[in-house]
Amino acid sequence: MSRTTWPTSSSCSASSAGAPACRSWRRCRAGRRWIWPAPHHPGLILLDLHLPDIPGDEVLARLLEDPETRDIPVVILSADATPVRIERLLTQGARSYLTKPFDVAELLALFDANLS
Repeated sequence: MSRTTWPTSSSCSASSAGAPACRSWRRCRAGRRWIWPAPHHPGLILLDLHLPDIPGDEVLARLLEDPETRDIPVVILSADATPVRIERLLTQGARSYLTKPFDVAELLALFDANLS
């Protein structure tokens, strides 16, 4: 069985002081489980669709399949603003879809709505 390690990515959540607390995570294919730095479990995942090693829509599908991550809201950030693609990913399970360049106020409102 081959073992594939995904590149390190980052996630942010609100700390007890209200400031963002960013953490890195790594996904290993072995066992199809996410490896989070203990005891961290992100409150929100920001996902770019154009990643170097794997398409973002495949990452979304894997996140939604995994019992450890299926309840974590996923917000897509992408320059790909075709209505068909946006609708497909929202139907697939993304919480929201922001197009690049994105509105910072809209991004902060998503943080507030999903991390409170």
